[in-house]
Amino acid sequence: MRQLDAGELFVRSGSILWMSSKHVPQQTDQRRTIVVDITLHKDMAATPEALFDTLNDPALRPRWQRSLKRVELGEADPAGGVTRWREQTRLGPAFAMEIVEQDRPRRWAERGEGGGVTVSLLVGLAPSGTGSRMALSLTLNLPWPLRPAAPLLRLLIASELQGDLRRLDQLAQER
Repeated sequence: MRQLDAGELFVRSGSILWMSSKHVPQQTDQRRTIVVDITLHKDMAATPEALFDTLNDPALRPRWQRSLKRVELGEADPAGGVTRWREQTRLGPAFAMEIVEQDRPRRWAERGEGGGVTVSLLVGLAPSGTGSRMALSLTLNLPWPLRPAAPLLRLLIASELQGDLRRLDQLAQER
């Protein structure tokens, strides 16, 4: 699956908030999965640097990501930043997460796996007035038996993301 570049995400939308999502059956690793893609564009009050630094600190995740119960920090890079961690969700599985790309303050990418689900997140940040413009692309690969629930999951996750982004923006402004 081709990753979207943050610039492509910005070009796709001229609106303040834009969301698209789809679910597509696909064959991966000799097992059938359902793919759910969610893309959001949102204007944020915090600067790209503040948003990036907040994203880059997994220990802060439970403060802005409502679905998380706790985070266990793992490996650190030579500069002291965490590159791997484990997220325990409130209602579902724990996810082993890792940073796969970071270019402060423009681009952040992570991926994780837990409970038969894989998740990939790409965040693009750009200055906009006194704040930022964020483009977010979330891709979930769900086990095939969850196929009937995919449309509902897509709506619930997109709705949760809106609240999470508001809390992320507030926390980033406070730092």
